[in-house]
Amino acid sequence: MAIMDCIMKENDVSAVQVALRIRPQVAREKLELCRICTSVTPGEPQVTIGEDRCFTYDHVFDQQTAQSNIFESCVANLVAGTFEGFNATVLAYGQTGSGKTYTMGTAFDMIDVINEEEVGIIPRAIKYLFNEIEARKLQAREKNQFEPVFDVAAQFVEVALFNILYNEEVVDLLADDRNSSITLRIHENYNGEIFLHGVTKINVSNPDETLMVLKNGALNRKTASTNMNEQSSRSHAIFTMFIKQRRGCILPTVNVSIIFFCILLLYVISTRNFYFLLVTIIYFHDFQKARVYSCIYLGHLSFDRLVQERN
Repeated sequence: MAIMDCIMKENDVSAVQVALRIRPQVAREKLELCRICTSVTPGEPQVTIGEDRCFTYDHVFDQQTAQSNIFESCVANLVAGTFEGFNATVLAYGQTGSGKTYTMGTAFDMIDVINEEEVGIIPRAIKYLFNEIEARKLQAREKNQFEPVFDVAAQFVEVALFNILYNEEVVDLLADDRNSSITLRIHENYNGEIFLHGVTKINVSNPDETLMVLKNGALNRKTASTNMNEQSSRSHAIFTMFIKQRRGCILPTVNVSIIFFCILLLYVISTRNFYFLLVTIIYFHDFQKARVYSCIYLGHLSFDRLVQERN
């Protein structure tokens, strides 16, 4: 399973929405005659595990759900909201092999796939964004108004876990020399916005340029083989698009961003009869702050309680 958070800001909608996607069985699971233990309640965003364990979300997608349906249901309105000045964040998390990379579309061999049905969330969001930009420019010309000017840039980093308990490193996937000793640090500006100092930010002007940036970053991702997936999830990918919008010389400039996280939810390590849970928590505040903390807790954790304390 892969779980995806759709972050919104509307008066009548929760700031955080959660969608559950159930992936189909992979070849190995079919060969091992693994049994499907989940079922979706018809007409309801509810999934049942086994016979009596039911869970309700904002959206539930079964094994047959198309990539396009997930984008239209959860992400398209977030991209559209950036033109109104709202930041947006999309988070996919789950264990290795749950379908995060496929759903988000960050595998380098999936970014420019010919089969439209296989295209993931990020490539779709990129195309949607630039289509909307062109539509707004055309609309302004038809109304004899100042044509809006958009500056778009992309950034791609990875939080790599080299020691599963303690050592983390933020890697700039778009840097010319990724082996340099430059330490990337998290800062907060005078507007309260969080940013990484020293990270490469590439200006883009069309979908093809942006998809190439995404593909180059995906190729540079540090991965390691596991028994579930050759491209290991012992790292967190964060792809960000920055959009600056201005019209004429008297209206203010609007700066927003769309952040895409692809994160491994939970590691469990047993050491001398103690259980360490390494959980990645995403903090959101007023849609302008997105902080990622990797926290180590001893004993039993309640993940939903931690999310409730994000502010």
